[in-house]
Amino acid sequence: MTVQFWICALVTLLSAAISAGFSLAGLAGPDRGDRYARYGASRSVALLLTVLIAIVVRSSPATPMVAEFLGQVNWLKGQVTQPGTIETPIGTIGIDTKGLSGAVQIGIRPSSIELSAAASSAPNEFAGEIIEEIFLGEQIQLKIRLAEGVVFEVRAQKPHRGRHHARNVFCRMDVDEMLVYGAH
Repeated sequence: MTVQFWICALVTLLSAAISAGFSLAGLAGPDRGDRYARYGASRSVALLLTVLIAIVVRSSPATPMVAEFLGQVNWLKGQVTQPGTIETPIGTIGIDTKGLSGAVQIGIRPSSIELSAAASSAPNEFAGEIIEEIFLGEQIQLKIRLAEGVVFEVRAQKPHRGRHHARNVFCRMDVDEMLVYGAH
């Protein structure tokens, strides 16, 4: 998760907690029936719960099933060859293996894959070919075929007017956005 996410989440959490505290104090005070206090409490508590849920959702899910419940995930099977290294059908991925050994599953959300037209020599970058494009307003959903026939869905910002994605692209996967689980 990015530093910006955590800053935004913590500021919003703090703001919502203070607002909820004042609203609830208003409900507990002498004007308990005050409709503004009730309204403020209902909005503040709802915002506080929403922020807490957002933080939990963006945290690392405990199991692959929970990860799928929280949103779409591209799955890739691999084998831990040494701590921090997983061999997969698309190539070697460098990531914290969390003490796991043997067969593992790597998950990455479609919105967490960055695309570029040229290789950058960044870690965890793999060549692919766009095989399908679906426009979703400000975003496009792409299906990209990687090595060994592995197909990932990717969500990317819509290209600027007149600019088209190349058919051949490079997909970079940020280790902070990947999930690693033991395979079953």
